[in-house]
Amino acid sequence: MDHVLHETLGKTIRDSFSGEPGYKVMLDSACGGQTILPLFISDKKGNETEICDVDILIAKDIKVKAIIEIEESDVTPNQICGKFLTSALASCYSDGKGPLHDLNSPIAFIQVLDKSKLNVPPAKKLKQWDNLEEAMCRILPVGNSQISVYKIFGFNGPEDPYEKQAALLIGFLKGWCYSILNK
Repeated sequence: MDHVLHETLGKTIRDSFSGEPGYKVMLDSACGGQTILPLFISDKKGNETEICDVDILIAKDIKVKAIIEIEESDVTPNQICGKFLTSALASCYSDGKGPLHDLNSPIAFIQVLDKSKLNVPPAKKLKQWDNLEEAMCRILPVGNSQISVYKIFGFNGPEDPYEKQAALLIGFLKGWCYSILNK
């Protein structure tokens, strides 16, 4: 499968944090990285405790500050909510090397949805995404989850006006990452 939006966003996000001391942007292979980024439901590493793989993790030192999921094809409510819920259930992550790390600081969960391939009237789907985002925010935090912010960004694929869309996403991410460091 062609992951043009994954690769383009992965590079953009990695480059935007490259000069930030202590920050690490981890990318899965679809986003241009070399590994998978699994989340686990406990601190025991194994197939029985791994619950999902995410696209991008942004960490300050080893504390995850943001989880980013990119959907280029299936942008239905079930897919959107499922990705969020499995991540919210997780308590640990792996950077592909070494031991598991706790998800023990406030996390922003960002979903990037490709609206360039919508086959329904875009206005209705965009309103649906707005409603989903609002509903997700109402239930945060879910149980013991560290996810405290939820946001949907709709992209028109990696084409124009990609730079404007990416600037909004990067601005949100940096604002979130820097604000929680001061708490």
